[in-house]
Amino acid sequence: MNLSTLLGVLAGFVMLWWAVLSQTGLYKIFVNPSGMAIVLGGVICSILVAYPLQEVLRVFRVLFVLMRKKDPDFPGTVRLMARLSGLSRKEGFLALERELSNIGDKFLVDGLQMVISGYEEEEIREIMQSRIENRRMRELAEAHIFHTMARFAPAFGMVGTLVGLIGMLANMGKGNLTDMGKNMAVALVTTFYGLILANLVFRPIAVQIERRMEESVRLMTMVMEGVLMIHRKWHPYKVEDYLNSFLPPGRREVAVRRYQEQKRS
Repeated sequence: MNLSTLLGVLAGFVMLWWAVLSQTGLYKIFVNPSGMAIVLGGVICSILVAYPLQEVLRVFRVLFVLMRKKDPDFPGTVRLMARLSGLSRKEGFLALERELSNIGDKFLVDGLQMVISGYEEEEIREIMQSRIENRRMRELAEAHIFHTMARFAPAFGMVGTLVGLIGMLANMGKGNLTDMGKNMAVALVTTFYGLILANLVFRPIAVQIERRMEESVRLMTMVMEGVLMIHRKWHPYKVEDYLNSFLPPGRREVAVRRYQEQKRS
């Protein structure tokens, strides 16, 4: 489970709830099921109009993936590519075939299959770049749905407020000023719901999808470069040093220095 996502959402709601209680001393007035129904129902109906049903249903899969997906293992991938490079240099490309069943990255498996099958370097690059771009476009489309939901939520919050104000004005002659104040507060709660959902739920999820998309594209680009270096039969230490450029300095392992130390020992 993505702990930061869960903690961020929970902490946000807890702090808001504490602020509500400390400032107003009231909590029942902030519980308005009909107002929440207006906001959520309006947002869902709007995205159903704006997007195909298949893309809308994919939103729920994206939420599940975000909660469970682990961060990409860049250092582990660098070491794996270096090991595969050494294996192919020593025993040939066909030796890579027995390693495929132990690799969980389907993108890497497909790249190695192309190397084993004798594809030319430019053919491998073109196919893998096409898959990277398609992945990027799919995940950007998923993020765009959440950005759209974030734009619609405050608008439907205002719709709920207008509905409440219309009802309050229609019954103005039947109640006193105290009742009017309560009705006004209830009417404004839907605007509160819209802003909270937009800025604490929908927009942060969209940003996280975009961030994970950038990480996935970076990892896939690194894998593609590694596959091409295996195809060129680069030395594994050279492969590792090259791929380390995709990592932040603090996470890099200096392969050449380690290689020189092994030679001296």
